[in-house]
Amino acid sequence: MTKKRIIGGLTKIAVGTIDQKLLAEATKLVNNQLEKRKGYLHVPDVVSLPITEAGEALEKYGFNYGKFKVTPQAKYANLLPNVVFKVKPRIGSAVPPDTFIKIYFADQQVIADSQQLAAAAAEKKVLKQQQRSATWHQIADPAKKKATSLVKKINFNRQKKTDE
Repeated sequence: MTKKRIIGGLTKIAVGTIDQKLLAEATKLVNNQLEKRKGYLHVPDVVSLPITEAGEALEKYGFNYGKFKVTPQAKYANLLPNVVFKVKPRIGSAVPPDTFIKIYFADQQVIADSQQLAAAAAEKKVLKQQQRSATWHQIADPAKKKATSLVKKINFNRQKKTDE
């Protein structure tokens, strides 16, 4: 028997044993949820729009919205100034028409500060890599020298034996 037949058979048995009253309640609950979500709207994609245009687009749909300027962080170094880069709730989410939408943007000052933070983080990363490399060389170089000298001694001893 295939998995589909087994699952289908078990489903028929399970459905047959469910009380009709319980089934009616479940159907009523699902229908209530569908009716409740009937008037829901999808959050429009306003990412990459200037904040004024994004606000106008949200107003067309009847949403209330707020503009939120982010604080400087290295991850915001490459954003465009006064352009929406994040929306909450997520784009495409089905929400009631009275949902408050948050649009996030960065102005020129935030981007400049973020670029400084990103440059500092990059320098710190390079220094850390150099330190790791130096530590590795401190460990590996003496070991390499020791191994080389041992190989030379072994080869020297072999040459003596072959010469004799």
